[in-house]
Amino acid sequence: MSRSHHKRLGMPRTWPLTRKTNIWAQKPNPSGHPIEMCMPLGIVLRDVLGIAHNMREAKRILHSRIVMVDGRIENDRDRGVGIMDVLTVGDENYRCVLDKNGKLRYRPITKKAAGSKICRVMGKTTVKGGKTQVHLHDGRNILLDESPDYKTGDSLVISLPDQKVSSHMEMKKGATAYLTGGSHIGEIAKIKDQEVKRSSKPISCDNQGHRQHWRGRRGKETPAGREGARGADRHDSLEDAFHQDQQRPWDKEGRPHRVQGDHPRLGEGPVIPKGRILGKGAHPSLVQLRLFGKPLIRDF
Repeated sequence: MSRSHHKRLGMPRTWPLTRKTNIWAQKPNPSGHPIEMCMPLGIVLRDVLGIAHNMREAKRILHSRIVMVDGRIENDRDRGVGIMDVLTVGDENYRCVLDKNGKLRYRPITKKAAGSKICRVMGKTTVKGGKTQVHLHDGRNILLDESPDYKTGDSLVISLPDQKVSSHMEMKKGATAYLTGGSHIGEIAKIKDQEVKRSSKPISCDNQGHRQHWRGRRGKETPAGREGARGADRHDSLEDAFHQDQQRPWDKEGRPHRVQGDHPRLGEGPVIPKGRILGKGAHPSLVQLRLFGKPLIRDF
């Protein structure tokens, strides 16, 4: 297996790329993000955003030093841009998020929203000298002299480009959470209840859009605001990044229409089935329709 490329048929399902148009796809360099939660910078510029027509143009754009990730200049096309990262190309700013189909999307955001990002606390350790080291979801570690009140599952708002902690969001009842896994991936909900037990019992959440109550296991949510918070207390970049997903067209049954690039099994909404003629002659043609993998025989 190649160290710098992999076949498109085997690339992560979260990548919004076509699988059968080309053979190979570039791999991101090892980073704090899992390979399912990030994409290499060269592919983002060429295939996702369409800023470059080919990889040669993407290299020239990177070497012109106008591309930044989290406020720092990047010129490596293999650099992985993962979830919640801020990508800046010239005067345009983008944030990497997950849509409701589980695909990585790079949504345009304002310049004010690009000045910060949300990082989930994955754990804490005590290092030499009695200092506390906080581990975040994007691979960065923050070294603190005193033991903070940060707990695993909480979120920290990091200011860019100085990379300092500006605020703390606890995962508690009434907090706004962004789901990064499960059947409700890409949705924003409020935490209604949380029970800590020695089992896989899920957390109870409330979907803001449809007022649906459902449960999910802990570890797939990122607190994104406080109860009843507005303005600076609630991270306004989430509203900018997810506004396009909330405006998707819906059919009569309340399901979102499938958009270009969605996976057939993950997409929802009406699907145009493909038919195959099975017989010829004086008898009516038999057309076999396959809808969601179930064969259906009809006479025409």
